[in-house]
Amino acid sequence: MRRCDELVIDYENEHEPIRAAAAARSTHRPNVAIGVQNAPPVARQPNEYESDDVPSIARFARGRWEYGRYVATPRGRTMRWFQPSTYTKETLDSTHFTQLRNASQAGQATVNAIIEWETGQTIREVVSQPTYSTTSNLI
Repeated sequence: MRRCDELVIDYENEHEPIRAAAAARSTHRPNVAIGVQNAPPVARQPNEYESDDVPSIARFARGRWEYGRYVATPRGRTMRWFQPSTYTKETLDSTHFTQLRNASQAGQATVNAIIEWETGQTIREVVSQPTYSTTSNLI
């Protein structure tokens, strides 16, 4: 900037400094009627912020069973998945958990039947096939 000092000073002398823009004042005022109350809050369902005691769904993923249970959050209920290590062996062997696993497998049987019908192969044949190409198309 040593060489440009004179040029900068000349430029600043020829031009007015830029002033910061003043903040615009809002003339909008909300229409507030005196004596009018706000609307009552939206009524919530009684069980909206309550967690379930037991899981309501099961799925087989990554070689193990997972169990889904609705958990209360500030925004309502959400499904949370728990590993089998969360529960005792006696609980996992109970009729409720057995029914959840059987229901999950029944739904999976429908998916398997559709895949077999579409491909003409059994699920074991489809799974054993590599999903990647063994030949290269880059040549």
